[in-house]
Amino acid sequence: MRPGRSRAIAATALALGTLLTTALPATAAGGPGPASRCTPALHVLDRLPGTGAGSWGSESVNDFGTGDLSVGRSAGLPAYWTGSTVHRVPLPSGYDRGSVAAVNHRGLMVGSIQGPVGAAFSYRVGASAVRILPGGTYAADVNDRGTVAGGNDSSDAAYLRTGATLTRTLTGKPGHTRVRVRGINSRGTVIGYSWYWDGVSEMSGSVGLVRPGGTTGPGRQLKPVEINTDTDWYPSAIDNHGRVVGERTYDHQDLAAETYWDTS
Repeated sequence: MRPGRSRAIAATALALGTLLTTALPATAAGGPGPASRCTPALHVLDRLPGTGAGSWGSESVNDFGTGDLSVGRSAGLPAYWTGSTVHRVPLPSGYDRGSVAAVNHRGLMVGSIQGPVGAAFSYRVGASAVRILPGGTYAADVNDRGTVAGGNDSSDAAYLRTGATLTRTLTGKPGHTRVRVRGINSRGTVIGYSWYWDGVSEMSGSVGLVRPGGTTGPGRQLKPVEINTDTDWYPSAIDNHGRVVGERTYDHQDLAAETYWDTS
């Protein structure tokens, strides 16, 4: 996750169906003029046409790029916005669902699409079609170096790619399955989670994982580690300082709590 980027903000924009922007009053041409307050305003984003437009789960803003670029999903399709104007990401024949998960400061978008099979993709504004990333069903994040973090929903495979080149395979420790990645920062540190069961007891649950850039071997668990049938940990984003945000869910209480980790 780039500095200042927060999926918590994106989630708020999703809930409102809007982006929060700031209108700055113009100053006099002859000088800086008197200090003035910013005036916040809500701008409703355009939606793609379609039967799914506006339905639950069909509209989301997932990340912000540079300038007025934002990315996500509209009418159940991968989409991006310049200001409030919506643009459809061009899909290959047969693919009719998906979402843009993230965009870096160079305008490289990544996400997942569904059709004949699930596939991870990358895309830049102006390209005639998405680029399918081989070997995976989803791409979760991309850093400003162009390293894409993703994986395969049908297996425990998780990976890093630069372009179409596999640069690193991510694994879990013994007892960990369903390895999923959620974010990557400019240092190449990856965060995600996996499902843990010791193979003997009845206790199992989701635990947060972090894999520092340039290291090999399984990711280490984010502490505290609390393995039980009621509590799960889901990191969702990491910044360039190694700070991680996510949530801790309590199944028996049907609630979730915002969570912060400092991995440095």
